[in-house]
Amino acid sequence: MQMNTSCLRTCITLVAAACFPLSAAAHVTIDPVQGPSNGYVRALFRVAHGCKGSPTTRVRVRIPEGVLSVKPQVKVGWTIGIVRTKLAVPLEDGHGNNITEVAAK
Repeated sequence: MQMNTSCLRTCITLVAAACFPLSAAAHVTIDPVQGPSNGYVRALFRVAHGCKGSPTTRVRVRIPEGVLSVKPQVKVGWTIGIVRTKLAVPLEDGHGNNITEVAAK
């Protein structure tokens, strides 16, 4: 996943907001809390438990603009989906490949 530090901070903020609905809030942490500018980072989101006896049944992560690639790790029994949007102009990924779509906000 390629992102700069401000994008990672935005992502963390958005994840925290998305994981705290009004009715029941999950306890979510992220490791590491920041990554290198214009580099790659492997972020681990931990969802410990829901609150008030309610299990956590859904986690939604909103990816900020500027992040070019996301690859969630599949867990047994989970359903994972990535909403994507096409780029108006393809970008090169630095390895000779073109990026034509990214994760939507």
